[in-house]
Formats: sequence, structure tokens, C-alpha cells
Amino acid sequence: MLSAIIKKRAYEFIFIFSIIFVLFALLFTQESLTRSVEIVDIKCPSKVKVGETFPVNIVFRTHGFNLIAVVQAYVSTGQAGQIGPYERTMVYMQNPGTSNITLSISEPFVVTKVDVIIEFLSPNGQGLATRTVTIEVET
Repeated sequence: MLSAIIKKRAYEFIFIFSIIFVLFALLFTQESLTRSVEIVDIKCPSKVKVGETFPVNIVFRTHGFNLIAVVQAYVSTGQAGQIGPYERTMVYMQNPGTSNITLSISEPFVVTKVDVIIEFLSPNGQGLATRTVTIEVET
């Protein structure tokens, strides 16, 4: 009889321990998979000339650990669907926080304004954050 009680308590202990282990494993897995990025600010000139290369400074904040992302910036004319040359780079951040990166892109189109599109993509191409800034073009 005493053996049956000890066996029952042992199974209860193992069951409770396994539930706690699974909960901690899910917590840490979810934290490492939650890699969200927030674009805080974009600094670029308000006017550029056709063919001019200009810097785009992106201030961003991460909310998860071990962020690996591709940051790319390019110009687009909007309705015409023309997409200009782009620059991209990889970003690695181990801890949540704020950082910035500067990319240089050029404006090849003879139009009055273009959209500068900034995208953060995961290594498999999933979109993490996107933001657009419109700038004027001097001809």
C-alpha cells in the first residue's frame, strides 16, 4: 500500500515537473522567435537631384533577442511602378534596443517626387517592418 502511494506521488511529481519544463521551453522559444522591429525615424534629404546619391539614416528598435534581418532601401515612382537601384545590408542584434544604420541610394528618374521605401526582412524574406518617405526631385 505504501509503495502504491509513493508511486502515485512520484508520477504526480514527474507530471508537474514536465509541465513546468514544457512551459519554460515554450517561453524561451517564443522569446527567441519574436523578432519584431519598429522603425522609429528615417532621416533623408527633403530634395534630391536626378542621379544624385543620398544617405538614408534609419533609426530602429528591436523587441526580441537575436535579430537577424535584411534592411533594404530603394526609390519608387509610385503609380508608374518603376523601382530604382537599391542598397541592402544585414543587421545583427543580440539584445533588444535601439540602433541606427545608414544606406546610400540614388535617384535615377526624371520625375517630381519619389518614394523612398525602407524594408526590414527576415532571412527567409518575411516582412518585419516597412516605412515610406516621399522626397522631391529637382530636375
